[in-house]
Amino acid sequence: MKELNILFDYPFRYSEKMERKDRVSYLAALLKVSDVDGIVKEELDIISQVISFCHWDNDLLDEAYRIYKDMDYEQLMPSNEIRTLFAPFLLRDAIVVAYIHEGINEAEEANLINIGHQLGIEGENYERIKKAVSNFIEAVIEMQKAMN
Repeated sequence: MKELNILFDYPFRYSEKMERKDRVSYLAALLKVSDVDGIVKEELDIISQVISFCHWDNDLLDEAYRIYKDMDYEQLMPSNEIRTLFAPFLLRDAIVVAYIHEGINEAEEANLINIGHQLGIEGENYERIKKAVSNFIEAVIEMQKAMN
């Protein structure tokens, strides 16, 4: 699949406030989700889009690689202000990463639910974000088929 532009709406005016440790933990969470069944190129492409759209330094991904395996989801975005602002975006991006390669399996779903819990997004709101991602990806796929 070509570039999937679901990652287009971040609160950019606040992203400058996001400390390096928050950015690294954001990316590490995405790596952790993608590594549940092995990191694949499509998942790395999505993570690279996050870095690009947020105008973050590429070296943050290297730092995230060093910490993601040992990171506990309770360590996600330690700054409360940033966590509140970016929580829905992190959950959305984590769902995209899990979904993009063969859909969401049981292990990925468990990780996503855990991330949502740690971010305070559960139940109906979790399901809304998950459905929005699924609907968007399916729409992009259908449009691409129509154009071929």
